Amino acid sequence: AKSVLPVETILDSINFERKNRSKRAERDSRRDLIRSEAASSEERLLRDILAFMFNRPQFLPIILERVSPLSIKDEFYRKLYETLAITVSVGDAYPLSSVLPEFSPTDAGKIVSITAERSEFPFTRERLLETLALFQKLTVPKEEPKTPEELAAYFSKKKAGTATE
Repeated sequence: AKSVLPVETILDSINFERKNRSKRAERDSRRDLIRSEAASSEERLLRDILAFMFNRPQFLPIILERVSPLSIKDEFYRKLYETLAITVSVGDAYPLSSVLPEFSPTDAGKIVSITAERSEFPFTRERLLETLALFQKLTVPKEEPKTPEELAAYFSKKKAGTATE
């Protein structure tokens, strides 16, 4: 003998499951967003710096003074930074068209997106200096303690939970 469930019970069960899936998906997307924002803040700042290089070549000396290619961990971004620095420093009026042939089609797409997604970006000196300061804060290693006294002070701060890494 088959047991027949009322249609309302089945629909209630389906709706309940949909709501649960929706809540889980929303929670997961929020978590992923938070993780990606934390992980990509350095990348986002670097993309901003590269956009400055493309759009405001007059700021190149300031950028080169504060951003070492060695501080750029990602190989693609380092190569782009170095290629763009050379291209802009020789006075190329159209750095985008000069840089693209140096990269694969996939990487060229990334480069075009860097410039396109920042079309409304405020390319001011103040904004550049803020961006560079934040980038340096993320990428320049803090000085390590050298003397035994500094080391002892560091570990006592660490033990107290006040040391910064």
